[in-house]
Amino acid sequence: MYKLSDKVELLKKCPLFESLSYDEIKLIVFSSNEIFCREGEVLFEEGDEAFDAYVILDGEVEVYSHPPEKKRVSIAFLKKYDIFGEFAIISRCPRTAGVRVTKDLSALKIDKDSFFEIIRESPDVSIRIMDTLVHRLITTQKRLLELLQKEKN
Repeated sequence: MYKLSDKVELLKKCPLFESLSYDEIKLIVFSSNEIFCREGEVLFEEGDEAFDAYVILDGEVEVYSHPPEKKRVSIAFLKKYDIFGEFAIISRCPRTAGVRVTKDLSALKIDKDSFFEIIRESPDVSIRIMDTLVHRLITTQKRLLELLQKEKN
């Protein structure tokens, strides 16, 4: 379990929140819950309703999808300081992918209302979220093209 000051310092290293002040990050920490999950645990599945976003303090997760009539496809592997789950919260749609723990995980779980409050109060965070989402979209597109090419061969 991390102390408050440790959580603030860890969040400060998350690209999404690095422009925020110590006090702003402290508010995020106060409005979040620290969670622990073991390797192999599934945090949520594609299609689940979205209630939270997560910032990884330690450990790793696999983001995956289940295309119709296909086996599970890895979309990304996320590690310390990465955020996940924010896409479905922002778009108010079901989860677009599943997330499974690949290395014991410690993360801050930020509920939907707190996440929106952060966005309203800190426009810099909104811009960083858009940047993060665009990079993920590009990565996903590249991965999709690789899979399609592999399927052709």
